[in-house]
Amino acid sequence: MLTYIIVMYMKEYKKIIALAFLFILLIISKVFITTENIGNILISKLNDDDTKTVTVEIKNKSNIFKTKCSLDNENWIESKNSKCIFDLKDGVYTVYIKNKVSKDSKNFIVSINEIKSFELDTDKYYLAIDETFQVKSVIDYVGAVDLGIKYTSDDESIATVDEKGLITGKGVGTTTIHVVPTNFDEKTMEITVTDLIEPYRLDLRKPVIPCEHYTEEEAHLLDDILANRVKYKGEGSRAALIEVLRFITLNFKYKVPYFYEHGRLETHYETQNKVDGEGRYYHKGLYLSKDKYDSIEYVYEDKKMWGCPLTNYDTTDGWIYGKKYPNGLDCSGFATWALYNAGIDVGDIGAGIGEEYDLSDVGEYHALTWEYANYGDYKVGDYISFWGHAAFIAGKDDTNLYIAESLITGVRMRTLNYRNRNSSLYKIFSYINTLDNVFTEDGEYTDMW
Repeated sequence: MLTYIIVMYMKEYKKIIALAFLFILLIISKVFITTENIGNILISKLNDDDTKTVTVEIKNKSNIFKTKCSLDNENWIESKNSKCIFDLKDGVYTVYIKNKVSKDSKNFIVSINEIKSFELDTDKYYLAIDETFQVKSVIDYVGAVDLGIKYTSDDESIATVDEKGLITGKGVGTTTIHVVPTNFDEKTMEITVTDLIEPYRLDLRKPVIPCEHYTEEEAHLLDDILANRVKYKGEGSRAALIEVLRFITLNFKYKVPYFYEHGRLETHYETQNKVDGEGRYYHKGLYLSKDKYDSIEYVYEDKKMWGCPLTNYDTTDGWIYGKKYPNGLDCSGFATWALYNAGIDVGDIGAGIGEEYDLSDVGEYHALTWEYANYGDYKVGDYISFWGHAAFIAGKDDTNLYIAESLITGVRMRTLNYRNRNSSLYKIFSYINTLDNVFTEDGEYTDMW
């Protein structure tokens, strides 16, 4: 009987010892840290400094010992709320965690291959039928990313777009071009195609614009097209002025007439009239609708838009005093209008070389010689002139300068050879003013269209 009791007691004692051992193991498992105690490793989106925030979650229910974390097994930080947080760049990492009795580790990867931002250089543009425009995007990214972009048009009867983002105007109307990069939100561009303008075309036989040819809505659309193109090139830039010169001489379907001015807004001489809109037009846009009359304050003869008859009071070049001619721009009126619409305000000034401030004082003067024309530092967009005349270089190829100006025949693009020493260029024009100190920047432009 005693033996039985002892045996039973020993069995119960072993159970108690076993239970105690299990309890101790449970305590140890709460205190010791094993690989399984590292929970989720959460990786955030990209931060501004091209890092990602990595949150290491620790599955440790014990409050007996504090848990620390490290990325190099040497420098340790204390966890907070059972988490350790690091801002890390692209790479392979090992996180170590420990308390006073044990430590363990786990590997993870931070991959930073992302597009940070994606923008188009414009969200709106106007095209003529058969005119093209290249979509340009600005992508800021880090790492190795797929830079593929897909282009689509909502209405291909108005405008098409190819796989490289080249848009072509097809028919009058407005449509949306979708620009969709891989792994980033799409951007859209509004394209309006109009028959009020045409693709660049050099035509000296363009007809003079008829009086009141456009509706007010059409006139405003032409203003919007010009303003949009200037904005795209950058107001105040060389590229913006070149755009204005080419728009009025190549895109615009009609010729703006020449008209001897009745006066200017900037009056330098006692005999000069303070006049606006008569052979001059120092305002933004084209002078093609009657609502523009509201901005005309100083009148000598009458308020007449471009192309409408206005009495002439000059006898130069065979013009008849008292006869009506279509209103337009004289040479310096054209030059100052072009500058002003490009975002460059020099004032409504003339072209003469004298004591008064005029266009010859704008920029840096250079005598026009064969050597300077062929080897000088001038650029497309610079001012070219002789006394009493004002013009701009609107294009240059291997042989010719293309000069935008207003003369007796109207606003036009004249072609003159600069390679030939006997060219009319050197007989007509006498100097070039470089305008680097006038423009805010050169911007993006081409020597030829």
